Amino acid sequence: RTPGDRQASGDRFGDMVRFGEALAAEQEGLWKPHYLDYDHMKNELDRLVAHEADPSTTLPPGWAKSSDDFAKVLDTEIEKVVLFYLERQGQLAAQMG
Repeated sequence: RTPGDRQASGDRFGDMVRFGEALAAEQEGLWKPHYLDYDHMKNELDRLVAHEADPSTTLPPGWAKSSDDFAKVLDTEIEKVVLFYLERQGQLAAQMG
């Protein structure tokens, strides 16, 4: 199937599952801890959406309870990736010169 076929079929959930699987399959083993934790972010977002739809939904401590909380979790994940890139860039610069 082409991306257009998937979009036309409305199988967005299936596409998201395939995206997560493809992302995990492409990760380099030694760098894995430095990737954005897609599964964690997806779970956070799913629970946040459920909580917003039904505020009586109980969420574990530390889980996002608002879009601001989710933004903080996302910022932390992005910072992890950026710091890794900066570290690698510094290592490569040191090797080159």
